[in-house]
Amino acid sequence: ANFKSLSKNLVDLSRTTPMAATELAKIGEIGGQLGISTGGLPIFIDTIAKIGVATRLSTETAALSLARLQTIFQLSELSVSNLASSLVDLGNNFAALEDEILSTSLRLAAGAKVAGATVADTLAIATALQAVGVQSQAGGTAMARVFQAITLATQGGNKELNTFASVT
Repeated sequence: ANFKSLSKNLVDLSRTTPMAATELAKIGEIGGQLGISTGGLPIFIDTIAKIGVATRLSTETAALSLARLQTIFQLSELSVSNLASSLVDLGNNFAALEDEILSTSLRLAAGAKVAGATVADTLAIATALQAVGVQSQAGGTAMARVFQAITLATQGGNKELNTFASVT
């Protein structure tokens, strides 16, 4: 029954999105492999299809990357559309492209999460780095070190925290 419903959703979506039902099914396959539930797949597929049309991100890259961010930050399955909207909005309003922002965000995500940053914080930092021309690898590595230092400072005590406070 779930597959029949999902199949109908794919056919309906293929009528309103410039993408064949087989391509939409591939997005669903990736989502399923990444742990998106059957109930969450229609929103996931719709969102990834739209981002694939609206940006230069491939649907495969968008699906993998957004699902990974959801997992790292423990976001609900239904948050993928908000995450994608934020990404596109940042790409539209800053001198950074969505694929660059997403790539940098993934490099920052684990360290950012440990340091207490949110997915919004991570996207914002990634956008800022890209907008000033910092390469994903270099910026991700540098910021990961900052997040690690912040985490160690919070565990280490007042002296380290006071240093961060004064610098901030």
